[in-house]
Amino acid sequence: MKTLKTLILIAAAGFLISSCARHKSDINAGMIAHFPFNGSAVDVLHPGTKVNVDGAVLRADRFGNKFSAYFFDGRLSNIFTGMKLPAMQAEKSVSWWYLSKTKPPATKENRAQNMVVLVDTTAGIGIQFGFRSDWYKTKGFDTWEWGGGTILENDFPAFNQWHHCVYTFDGKTHRFYVDGKLNSTSDYQTKNGTPNQLMFGNYPGGDQYFKGMLDEVRIYDRTLTPEEVELLYQDKSDSAISPEAAKTEPVKIILDTDFGDDGDDLLSLMMLHHLEDMGEVEILAIGQANSNRESPGAIDVIDTWYGRPDIPIGIVKTYVHGFADQYSSFLIDNYPDLWDLNLDSVPDAVTVYRRALANAEDK
Repeated sequence: MKTLKTLILIAAAGFLISSCARHKSDINAGMIAHFPFNGSAVDVLHPGTKVNVDGAVLRADRFGNKFSAYFFDGRLSNIFTGMKLPAMQAEKSVSWWYLSKTKPPATKENRAQNMVVLVDTTAGIGIQFGFRSDWYKTKGFDTWEWGGGTILENDFPAFNQWHHCVYTFDGKTHRFYVDGKLNSTSDYQTKNGTPNQLMFGNYPGGDQYFKGMLDEVRIYDRTLTPEEVELLYQDKSDSAISPEAAKTEPVKIILDTDFGDDGDDLLSLMMLHHLEDMGEVEILAIGQANSNRESPGAIDVIDTWYGRPDIPIGIVKTYVHGFADQYSSFLIDNYPDLWDLNLDSVPDAVTVYRRALANAEDK
C-alpha cells in the first residue's frame, strides 16, 4: 500500500512539473512579434525587419539591467516599424511593461500619450493604448480606436513604478489587465481592417507623445488566458542584473556654470540631462557662477523642458565680470511657461551647494 501511495505521489509530482513546463513553453505560442529591447529595438522574431528609432534612448530596465528598456521624452521620440498585424476583428493579445514618473498634465484639450499603437493610417483603422486627457471624459488610462472611440478605460496605476499591461480580444470581448489583474472589459465593436504599422511612443503622423519607459513588448495572434497573463507578469527571465548594472549607480553631479555667456554651458547642461535620462548621472543642484540675473530663469527653462523642474538653482551674488548674454534672455522671453523662479530672490549658490551636499548620502 505504501508503495502504491509513493507511486501516486511521484506521478502527481511528474504531472505538475510537466504541466508547469508546458505552460511556460506555451507562452510563446502564437507570438508574432517580440521586442525585448535588450540593447536594441529589434523584433527578435523577425530580426531582418527594419525598425526606426527616432530619439528614444536605451536605459536600465525594471531589474536594473542597463540598456534594456527604452525611454521616450514626451516631445519627439518614438519607435516605428511596418508589419502585418492581427485584423481588428481577429483574436489578439498585446503585452508590455511601462513606467511613467508623473501623471500627465491636466488639460481640456484632446491630448494623449500613446504607448503602443497598431494602425493602418491609409485605411483609417487601428487601436491605441496610453493616457488621454480630461477632454475625452474617461478615466484616463485608455484603449481607443483610431479616431477616438473608447474601447476600454482604466484608472491610472501608481506613478513612478513599473506596471505590466495586457490587452486581449477574443473576437467579441476586449479585456485589459494591469499587473496580472483584470481591470476592465467591453464588447465595443471596432471597424474592420488589418493594421500594418506598429509604433511605440506616438502614432504615425501625430504629436501625442508618451513620456516614460517601455519594455518587453509582445504581440500575439491569439487570446492569452488569465493564467498566461499572470505568468507574464511574474516572469523574471530578464531579472539577472548585468555586472555593469550591479557595480554602478548614477554619478551625483553639482553643476557650476556661467550659463548664458557661451554655448558650451548650454550644451553641458543638456548633455547632463541626457545622461540622467540614461541613468548615468543624477543632477543634485546647479549654480550660476556669475551674477547675471536672467540665467537662473533660463536654466529653469532647460530643466523643466527635460522634465526636472525641481532641481535646486543658486546664483553667486557678488561676482560680476564682463558678461555678454547670448541666450538667457531669449529663453525666458520665449518660454515663459517653462520657468517660475523669482529672479530677485534666487538663493546664494553656496547655500544651495551646502544643502545638496548635506542631503546626499555619505560614501
